[in-house]
Amino acid sequence: MHKNVETLIGRLATDRSLRNRFAEAPEALLAELSERELELTSVELEALAATDPEAFHRLAGSLDRRLLKAPPSVEALPGAGATQTAADQEQENDR
Repeated sequence: MHKNVETLIGRLATDRSLRNRFAEAPEALLAELSERELELTSVELEALAATDPEAFHRLAGSLDRRLLKAPPSVEALPGAGATQTAADQEQENDR
């Protein structure tokens, strides 16, 4: 697998905003990233666009929240020393 594909998968797993943009319009996001910052082949672009966005949401939900990109308006998450998955954090935010 090409290094840029690995990088993008990691970013999609850890960055909610990017994940949401991918879920809304995968082809548009991939074209933008390919033009601006990530060199991706046509095969890689097609394969990524065909990936179910829910796969990235599930992956993100299983990660320890400390591995996730914090929203720009959040300086520190409560309980920074505690181990929580992203799904745990989202449940707390819904309360």
